[in-house]
Amino acid sequence: REAIDAAYQAYIYTGEQKYADWVIVHLDRIASMYPDMTTSNQKVADGFLHSDGSSGLGKIMGRIWETSIIRSYLFAYDAVFDAYDTMSEEAKAFLKKVSHGKRDTYKKLMCHVEQGLFMEIFPAVRDAVIHGNQGMHQYTLATAAVVLDHKTLSKQWLDYIFATSSGSKGNLDGVF
Repeated sequence: REAIDAAYQAYIYTGEQKYADWVIVHLDRIASMYPDMTTSNQKVADGFLHSDGSSGLGKIMGRIWETSIIRSYLFAYDAVFDAYDTMSEEAKAFLKKVSHGKRDTYKKLMCHVEQGLFMEIFPAVRDAVIHGNQGMHQYTLATAAVVLDHKTLSKQWLDYIFATSSGSKGNLDGVF
């Protein structure tokens, strides 16, 4: 997480494409793996320590810490959003190669990140696979909604967070 934070912040501060390229490549790789990731096979008894609240749930780091690592990826995507269409030829070639030619335009690369990362967040929050202390998963889902800026999905996700139903895991009643 610290590496991607440092890279997207370096891009923000310097405007140098090499930092954006690094972030774009890493987001692409994460989006390729994230949908199938789970911590359910990483038991504490086997030496895997992650923050899941003894639930066995999570995708990368346990459902509690998941909230912060996902936000880092979302902030990184937002920071380099405008840099996708100015990627270096080297970054484009690498991503085209690892995708077996499927992601040969910047728009396809962006769509891949949105599908492989953003679209995983709402179901994971809803199912408590991403679920931190009160406010953590809501912040993560709100960040996803704002960064994605999708006409219908962003509204749906924000409405979920502010729902008054006690059955909603997005419910902010516990915060207030």
